[in-house]
This record gives sequence, structure tokens and C-alpha cells, in this order.
Amino acid sequence: MPPKKKEKKKSLKEKRREEEKLKISRTLRELLNNYVLKCNKEQSLTYPPFQDHIQNCRDGGTHLTKMILAELPSENDLVVKLAPALAAIRSIRYTHIKEIFVWDIHVKYEDIAALSRFIQQPAYSLTYLEMVDCKIDSFSLGRFAECLSMPHLTTLVLDFNGFGDEGCVQLCSGLEGNSTLIKLSLKFCGLTAVSGVCLGKTISETAISELYLDGNKLECEGLIEVLQMVVDRAEQESIERNQVKEDGYEGQDAGSRNFLGIKTGVSALRGDSATSRKSAPGSRPISPAPGKQSPLASKKKKKKGKKKKPIAKSPPKVGPWLTKLHVMDNGIDSHGIASKFAPVLCMRLVKRWIATAADLLELDIDDNLIGDMGGREILHGLQERSEAGLSKMTVWITHRIQPDTFNKVLALGTAGKKKPKKKGKRGKKRV
Repeated sequence: MPPKKKEKKKSLKEKRREEEKLKISRTLRELLNNYVLKCNKEQSLTYPPFQDHIQNCRDGGTHLTKMILAELPSENDLVVKLAPALAAIRSIRYTHIKEIFVWDIHVKYEDIAALSRFIQQPAYSLTYLEMVDCKIDSFSLGRFAECLSMPHLTTLVLDFNGFGDEGCVQLCSGLEGNSTLIKLSLKFCGLTAVSGVCLGKTISETAISELYLDGNKLECEGLIEVLQMVVDRAEQESIERNQVKEDGYEGQDAGSRNFLGIKTGVSALRGDSATSRKSAPGSRPISPAPGKQSPLASKKKKKKGKKKKPIAKSPPKVGPWLTKLHVMDNGIDSHGIASKFAPVLCMRLVKRWIATAADLLELDIDDNLIGDMGGREILHGLQERSEAGLSKMTVWITHRIQPDTFNKVLALGTAGKKKPKKKGKRGKKRV
């Protein structure tokens, strides 16, 4: 009989990995049991997909980072509630939940209060929160606004909640001093031009760079209020970029510009350009001696085995700037309270923004009757943007303008494609 092969001993890393998986499995089993107990105590339905998700993470030995709750057919007048799930997470102090999705569930004031207490705890660093069609009213938003100063949340989606202007004012008051929220979505929330005032102020004082307001009634007046300070900031930066270019190339001939390595544009404004050295007009660049390396090109060799230090992410910029703005179907036309020339004046402001904002990526003004003159303003803005050497941007615009203007707008902007709309409420999106 051949001798049996000795089994290889497990390495220390493998043992630690197995111990970590067992620890995660025990924690998730406790979370699953507590969720069922809390639902029975609060007279709530358990959400089977959430239970399955916990079980799958438990089997795989991975942490649960996402919680999804949605509506179920009621049984014995019981419905799915948010508060029991949050209570189960807090009962075992499970700190790995980063994203929460709540769809089509009636979130009452008690649930909002429980969610606010959850976010306000420093141990739970929630980054993504989505509550779609949850019947959230302005009174509940007043309580929710108290937790928006926590430095974790980066995305907030409150689509299809008809809290109106009063709720928007409450929300904006809670966002004062926030420097981490990047994306804010308030689609189909019953907002009017009154909300445009507080939204414009909030954008100018926070780090919000993506704003989604489809399906409201901001009209021309509200959009102007949202964009006024954003456009002023974009024009100021454009003037500074041009000034840097003029100062950088002043007194330099064409042959010496590349040698000096002068950077212009946004990089020069941020101060990350190399120290420039000016030579006398007409002088030749000094080349290094043959066989020797230029001191600027010489670099120290990295030692083998040393790992690069992770680059720390810089905090988002705070100020009046936007990279994405979606205002589809907002009554931006000549039928509002303002004069019939309001669409032209509004689109003229948008034109100034398009022509000067280097960081603008997306603009959706579809399903708004801006007219032929408004369409030409958008076209002129894209043309000036191209002449200034700024990057292309995606533009969605109504087709109810002159065909040649519409085709030229599509040619100058990138081809943005929208996802096909599903049956049900228009614009409703599921992750």
C-alpha cells in the first residue's frame, strides 16, 4: 500500500479567513432572527427578498451592505414596515449597512423618526438612501431634516413623494452646512417656482453636483432661481481660465512655450501646475548635456516590495456648481405666470451656462416647449462651448423645434440615450 499523503497545514491567513466567515455567519443569523421577532412585535409583514438576501450573504460569508424593502399584498391588514428592520439592525449593532432602498411603502412619521435616529448614530455610516413613492409628507420631512447634517450620506432619492414646496423648504433647511451630499433627486414631488429659490440657495452652499427635478412645475422662474448663482460661478471661472492663458503665454514665442510647461485652464487655477520659468523673448530653451538626464526628467527608482500608499480622496467641492441637471417636463414654456418671452430669457441663461461651465456633463430639458428661439439659444451655447475647447456634454431637448436646429444640437452634443419607460407611473425607476 502506498503511503498516504500528508494533508497540508492551513496557513494563518486561511485560518483567519475561515474564522471571519464564521463570525459573519453567526452575526447574520442573529440579524435574521431579530428581524422576524421585531416584525412580529410591531405587527409587520416580513419581506422575503430581504430575508433571502441576508441568507445568501450568510452562506457566502460576506457582509450585508444593502437593505431593500418594497410593498407586498397585505395579509390580515398587515403591511411591510421600515421601523422593524432598522430596530433589528440596531439591536445587534450591525454597522455594515451602507445603502437603503424603500419602494412603495407608506413611511409614516414613526418610521421617519426611527430612520433619523439610525442615521444620527455615528456608528452607522449610511451613504445611499432611496425612498420612492412612500407618501412622505412635509411634517415628516421636518423630522428627517434633523439628520441631514451627518457627514456620511452622499445620495438622497425622494421621488414620487408629494410633499410640495413646504417639504422642499424643510429639506433645504436641513441641508444647511452639509458638505457630503452629492446627488439629490426630487422627481414628481409637486414642486413649483417657490422651491426654486431654496434649491438655488442650497446648491450654492453645499456639495450637491447632481440634481434631478423631473416632473415638477418649476416653470421658467423656478429654473432661473436654481441656475442664477451656478451660471455666475461658471462665467467667473471662464474669465479666470482665459486670464491664466493670457498671462501664461505673455512674452513667450511659439518655440519656448512647450519647454516652459505652462499649464492653463482648471489645473492652473487649482495650483497643481509646475513652477513656470520665464525666459527672455526670443531666447532658446536650454537643453541638457548629451548623455545626461534633465533634472526635471530624473526620477528616483522605487524600491521593490513597497506598496503604494492609497491616495486619500479629496472631499467634494462646496459651492454653486452642477455637473448634471434634469428638469424634464417642468412647464418651462410660455404658458406660465411669466411673460411669453420667459422661455427665451430662461434659455439665454442656460446658454451662458453651457458655453462656460467646464464641468457640465448632462442637461435634460426634454418635454418643455422652449420654442424655436429657445432652441437656438441652446444651439449657440453648444457652439460657443465647442469653440472654447470644452468637453462635449449630453443634452436632451424637445423635438418640437425647427428640424435643422434640433439636428445641430444632437450633432454638437453627445448621443445620450434614455432608458425605456416601463408601465406604471411615468419616469419611475427601479434599481
